[in-house]
Amino acid sequence: LRFGFIFCFFTNSIKLWFVAYMWSTAGVMQFFYGMFLFGYICKTVLFLFSVFHHAAVESHQGLTEPLLAGNDVVAVETTSITEAGADNLKASPSVGVEYASNILSRLTFSWVTPLVRVGNKRPLDEEDLWSLGTSDTAFAQSATFRARWAAEFAQRGEKAWLIRALARGWLAPFVRSGLWKLFNDMQQFAGPMLMSVLLRAIERLARSGDAEVLRSAYGYAIAMFFFQILGAVGEAQYFQGTMRCAFQVRSALMHAIFTKSFRLTHSASQKLGTGRLNNMMASDCETVQ
Repeated sequence: LRFGFIFCFFTNSIKLWFVAYMWSTAGVMQFFYGMFLFGYICKTVLFLFSVFHHAAVESHQGLTEPLLAGNDVVAVETTSITEAGADNLKASPSVGVEYASNILSRLTFSWVTPLVRVGNKRPLDEEDLWSLGTSDTAFAQSATFRARWAAEFAQRGEKAWLIRALARGWLAPFVRSGLWKLFNDMQQFAGPMLMSVLLRAIERLARSGDAEVLRSAYGYAIAMFFFQILGAVGEAQYFQGTMRCAFQVRSALMHAIFTKSFRLTHSASQKLGTGRLNNMMASDCETVQ
């Protein structure tokens, strides 16, 4: 975060030289130059604040003794995920913080702010993290994959195609994420075009000083700002959606392979080999993701 403020400070210092030169030569658009100077002053304050301010960090007690000593044995409690377990997760107030947030919070990712504030003060513990939403759990994704694969196998038998089964389960959210990418692509095209017409408007304004040209220049500048915001939001939502689809598909496939390995007979398990199972769960699932 400090690097971002420092970078903005130095880049805007270079812009300030250009603005001062244009102000002295053109002598127009005083409002624009005044707004730029106001923004430059605000960024300078943030730069100084980021350099000299240090957040209060809470002390974090680390390990005072080894986890295991000698021949100590740790009893691990295991639980199975069932339908009732999924219902209990859904009823928990700490589950699905993102899904419970409003549309503005989800677009700006402000629902992560409380977690970032805690992480700024001390290292995060497991208790600080939210539980996964019910739809993001491996149990839910495995159930979706089993249903889609059963439908694909019933329709095509031995010619069933894994990609088609995955598309039936995750194509819709993947396409929705792709639609968000369109906003970023629109910004990539609209930005240079608006910049070009804005520069031509400034040239006409310097020659004529027409108020109509001035209003047009302000409109182009506002449009550039709008498209920049739209592109940033679209790109963030695109990566959020595609990454979610990726880990959901990976967790579903790993769960299916792991479950299948327990159903193999002893001879089939020896023939397949542990190494191949581990390779399918690690490398192949990563490739599909």
